[in-house]
Amino acid sequence: MELVSRFYDVYTLVLLAVWSGVLFVWVLDGKHSRWEGVIFKALALMLIIFSATRYETGYDWPAYKEFYLLGDQLEGRYDFELGFRVLAGLLREVNAGFSVFQFLVSALQVFFTTLFIRKFFKGLSIFALAIYYTIPDLYLINSFSLMRQGLALSLFLCGAIYYIERKSFRSFVLFAGALMFHMSSAFAVFAFFAVRMLMPGYVLFAFCAWGLCLLYLAGVSVPGVLIGVMVKLPYLDKYAIYGSLDTPSASIAYKVLFVALFQSLFLLACYRRRLLVRAGNYGVEEAFGFGLACLAVIISFFFWAYPTFLSRFQAFFVFFLIGWVLQAFDFSRCGNRFILFCAVFGLVGALYVKFVLTTISIVYFPYQSVFSENIEFLSTGSERTDKLYDELRWLWRGVE
Repeated sequence: MELVSRFYDVYTLVLLAVWSGVLFVWVLDGKHSRWEGVIFKALALMLIIFSATRYETGYDWPAYKEFYLLGDQLEGRYDFELGFRVLAGLLREVNAGFSVFQFLVSALQVFFTTLFIRKFFKGLSIFALAIYYTIPDLYLINSFSLMRQGLALSLFLCGAIYYIERKSFRSFVLFAGALMFHMSSAFAVFAFFAVRMLMPGYVLFAFCAWGLCLLYLAGVSVPGVLIGVMVKLPYLDKYAIYGSLDTPSASIAYKVLFVALFQSLFLLACYRRRLLVRAGNYGVEEAFGFGLACLAVIISFFFWAYPTFLSRFQAFFVFFLIGWVLQAFDFSRCGNRFILFCAVFGLVGALYVKFVLTTISIVYFPYQSVFSENIEFLSTGSERTDKLYDELRWLWRGVE
């Protein structure tokens, strides 16, 4: 009953709001609805406020709070990136509390992500916004828990879209900002420009996608050796924790569903590429977009044995996969849009339900807001976070 009661929390109201926007604005009123822009901005603002005003909700906040409040007294304990330390230092100088710091970081993160969504998805942006909220690894985990990673992700995405728009200076500044907030963005920036400069062909992407898929089904972990070397480098030694303690799902059913999902997305990406080639509209920019979409699939099969690496690296490119695949469908008729709405809502909704029903999501339920009366005394955030860490210690006991 405790798990079921989580569906009565405010998260469900937000979910209903964003998907109602998709249904009434995009599905019924059409791709070029005059209300689309207004509703998108209203929903984006709601997501910004929802994340930025949380109180002791999510995980990792105890470490960030300790770092922010004690600062230099914790020398050597937290090896955070320069950008994050500088931002925290600036707010300490004006005597801003941790809630203000958290508000700023979360608001910037969701703002930059929604800005990217608006620019990249254009007429489909309200649809993409709903997908963004519903997939836990994209909104909830990044904006509620992974403050550094989430901000780096959002800066990278905006840097990518400005690069695509040929605004090089803005792109460079945003990529540099991403690197200053989380080291994982170095992988994303490198992969982004590798695809741009090398422009791998369709055959190579197909070989990698299917080859890595077979290795995944066989239980072969390709990056194991690479991670062993990587964690010995400066600033990357903390990844040794994830490399040694990550525990991927060994369920046959999970593997089948995982393969079915990402290979279906890959085939749809290839289908759209074929349509563009036949129409004579497949140029350099389209090849670049196809390459970025394929990266999300390849990363999914490459890092399967390390869920922490997978969720962090996959998030950098999954938006490009979603955007590329959505364009493969015909939106000219309301019926077509409704079918796609139902299919996508069913898929991402299943991911959301799976997340809600896991014990690990205890740190998100119930949602707590800084606006709640006497929240400092009534909060159960610390208790729930301690319980989560106890669960993780029990989970890791078998691999230590």
